[in-house]
Amino acid sequence: MNDGLQARHPNAFLMAGSMFEQGLCVKPEWDRAQGYYRSAVAVGHRAGHYRIVAGFAERDPAVALWWTQQGSAPVVPAECQVPPEVHGDAEAYAAALHAWPPGRLTACAHVAGVMAAVHGEVEYPGDVVGRGMNGQFQMVFHPAEGRIDWTVPDFTITYRQFVEPPAVVSARWAKQFHADVREYLESVGKRALARFPTPAGIDPSWQFSSVLRMSVE
Repeated sequence: MNDGLQARHPNAFLMAGSMFEQGLCVKPEWDRAQGYYRSAVAVGHRAGHYRIVAGFAERDPAVALWWTQQGSAPVVPAECQVPPEVHGDAEAYAAALHAWPPGRLTACAHVAGVMAAVHGEVEYPGDVVGRGMNGQFQMVFHPAEGRIDWTVPDFTITYRQFVEPPAVVSARWAKQFHADVREYLESVGKRALARFPTPAGIDPSWQFSSVLRMSVE
């Protein structure tokens, strides 16, 4: 991994950040973890951005919300957004949050944490790596109900290294791929909801959708 870090490889930064965030083979250290995640963001890895949001949602909701409005972070409702003109002024930013109704900061941090945790973790399951696939799926998050619904359309399998013709392989394996991907996504959603328990008082009308695209060449 050291070679990857020296080469500034995005996945190496993400792996190092995960090790320090979760305490894998090292002492847990959030400051070092977020440093590696920031490096991943700097070289174009969006998952680093999402993991910063999720990490701060557990530690400092105000900072988490600031990150949600930077670049490609998860969508949060308009009620959770602070005017961009105060983002560079710490006192003005804090004052804007202080003016919110009671409970809104907690609710917004919950939404940001769940959305970021899902986006930051989603990768292809191991058993489809090496197959060329293209497709997209949609998550719909219902915060007040603590529920995530998934829509998983059929995938286009463009390549598989078998003797059989690709079209035959696609027909034979597409149904299983579809089931594997759905199972994986549902497990990711359950982990995110367990990590960020639903607080009381969330607006029942809040509902957030996000389209995630998969493509393995």
